[in-house]
Amino acid sequence: MLEDLIAQLQSRDPAERRQAIIALGRTKNLDALTALQNVYRTDTDSELRELARKAGAYIRQQADAAASAPPPMSSASVDDEDAYKPSTASVPLRMYTPPAPIEKPRAEARTSGREFTVSRDDSERAKGLMDSALSANMRGDNARAMRDLAQAIKLNPNLINDKYFGSVAASVTGTSGDEAVRMIVDGAQRKQFVDDATTKVKRNVRDEKMANAKQSNSGGVLFELIIYLAINIVFPIILAVVVVQVARANFAGMEDPELAALGEFTAADVLPFLDVSVGGLIIVGLIVTVELIMTLFQAFMIHIAALLLGGVGTFVHLLDVMLSFYNRFQPILYVLLGLNFIIVIATIGSFIPACSTIVLVGFMLYYVFKTASKVGEAYGTGAGLGFLTLLVSSIIIGLVNVVLISLAGNALAGLLTQFTTTPL
Repeated sequence: MLEDLIAQLQSRDPAERRQAIIALGRTKNLDALTALQNVYRTDTDSELRELARKAGAYIRQQADAAASAPPPMSSASVDDEDAYKPSTASVPLRMYTPPAPIEKPRAEARTSGREFTVSRDDSERAKGLMDSALSANMRGDNARAMRDLAQAIKLNPNLINDKYFGSVAASVTGTSGDEAVRMIVDGAQRKQFVDDATTKVKRNVRDEKMANAKQSNSGGVLFELIIYLAINIVFPIILAVVVVQVARANFAGMEDPELAALGEFTAADVLPFLDVSVGGLIIVGLIVTVELIMTLFQAFMIHIAALLLGGVGTFVHLLDVMLSFYNRFQPILYVLLGLNFIIVIATIGSFIPACSTIVLVGFMLYYVFKTASKVGEAYGTGAGLGFLTLLVSSIIIGLVNVVLISLAGNALAGLLTQFTTTPL
C-alpha cells in the first residue's frame, strides 16, 4: 500500500499526486517522509510542495506524540519474574455488555472524547471536505476552508478528536488545535473568522490588481500612442488611394458615349470627384486627429465607469492595454474594409458583396467583444463587466454630448436674439 502511494507521487496528473500526498499523511508512517521530502524539493506545483511539507509535519507530530506516551505496561518491573506468573486467586467472570451507540447530536456543541455513530457516506464526505479545506487553505482562501471544516465536523462529529482534523484546523485558523476546533464549532466565532478572511482575500486581490496596473508607465503608453497615430494616418491614406483607384478603373469602364450625348448621368460625371489631392489627405489627417481625441475621451469615460462598477486600475494602464489591442487589430480592420469595398465595386449586382459584408460585420462584433474583454482585463472585472463598462461609458459620453449641444444651442440662440434685437 505504502509503495503504491509513493509510486503515485510520480504521476503526471497533479490531482493524483495530491491524493497520494494526503493518503501518505494519513498513514502516519515515518517511511513516507523521504518520499514527501522529495516532493517538497522537486515538484513543479507549489501547492503540492506545500501540501507535502504539511503532510510530513503531521507525520512527525504523530510520531512525537506516540513516543511521548507511556508504554502500556503494568506497575511490575520487567525483571520481576513474579509479574509474569499466573495468579492463583479466583477471579469472578463478568459478561461484557457493549455500550449503546450514541447518535450524532443535532446541536453544534460537541463533546471531546465521545464517540458518535456516523454513516459511511457521511464519513467519506467529511474526509473529502477536509481535503477541500486543506487545498483552500493552501490557495489562501481560508473563508472557504473554514466553511468546509464546519460542514465536515457537522457530518462527522468524531473529527473533533481526530489529530489530522485538528492539524488542518490549526493551519486554517492560525491557532492551536483545540482552540481551532472550538472556533469552528462556535457559530459566532466561525462567522467572524469567515468575514475577516473574506475581507482579507478581497483586499489582497485588490492590492494585486493595483500592483499589476502600476506596472504600466507613461513611456510605454507614449510608444503605443505613436504606433496608434502611425496606423491611423498611414492606413486610411493607403485605403483612400486604393479605393479611389479601383473606383476610377471601374467607372471608367462604364463610360457610354451615347448616354453622354443624351445628357444622361454617366461615369464621366463621377470621375472628377475621385481624385486624390493634397487637400483630401489633409482632411483625412484632420479626421484621424479628431478620432484620436475621441478615443482618449472615450478611454477616460471608460476609466470613470470602470471605477464606478468596482473595477481596480489606473488610466495609464487602461491606455496601455487598449492601445496595444488597437494596434494589433486596427490594421486588420482597415484591410477588411478595403477588401470589402473592392469586392462590392467589382462584383456589384451579385450575392458576393452581401457575403463579404457579413464577414466584415462578424469581425466588427468580434472586435467589440475583444474590446470589452480588454477593458475587463485592465480592471480585473471580466468580459461581462467590461461590456457593461463600455455601455455605461457610452451613455456618459452621450449625456455629455447632449449637454454640450444644449449649451452650444443656447449660446447660439442668445447670439441670434441679440443680433436681431440690436438696431442697425
